[in-house]
Amino acid sequence: MDEPDGSVSRTVPFRRGVRWSDARCAVTRQGRTEQRADHDRLRCRELDPSPLPPTLGVDVGGVVVDRATGGEDTSFFGSHPLRTPAVDGAFEVLTVLAAHPFAGRVHLVSKAGPKVAANTRAWLAHHRFFEQTGIPAHHLHFVRERSDKARVCQRLGITHFVDDQLDVLRHLTTVEYRYLFVGGLGEEQPPQVVPAWATTASTWMTLVDQLRTSVPLPPA
Repeated sequence: MDEPDGSVSRTVPFRRGVRWSDARCAVTRQGRTEQRADHDRLRCRELDPSPLPPTLGVDVGGVVVDRATGGEDTSFFGSHPLRTPAVDGAFEVLTVLAAHPFAGRVHLVSKAGPKVAANTRAWLAHHRFFEQTGIPAHHLHFVRERSDKARVCQRLGITHFVDDQLDVLRHLTTVEYRYLFVGGLGEEQPPQVVPAWATTASTWMTLVDQLRTSVPLPPA
């Protein structure tokens, strides 16, 4: 249940000798404390002039999971989503990036409802994505609206983000390096005009070369 101030009231067990109003206030204060901690982390980043460590954010659909359908059997939104192929080179390049220079700082950020989120988790597990790339499984984040990726990026201190949707990148004003990936769009056409603040990449190997201009990377 949402409180008028935006905090969330959680259900807690009633204990003898504790008034319900006291228990309710304690839980509400906990929600406010979590919000305050999140706000304080963001505020500290605003006040700290030191540069953030390189931190990579990556979309899933069209960047890791290919949007090229080729028929019902290989469509992520069809009856057999686990058969959907990965974007060529995604696993291999992310394995390199997760080792250096983004060691421990690679996150997947995907806009998805409950069904697509469940399919995404199942796909990543089926293809052993986290085991193969070395990216921690808890670095998977879901949002309900595309614009919500902006807050996730700010909270995680993401400095580089890869997405296949220009309108997502447009919201990420705190991310210094924004990459429009067009190599996994399938039948969808890429935008003809790309703003100067976005860098277009058509393959993962191209993306690695572009990342080398902003962070030191090991030889390919």
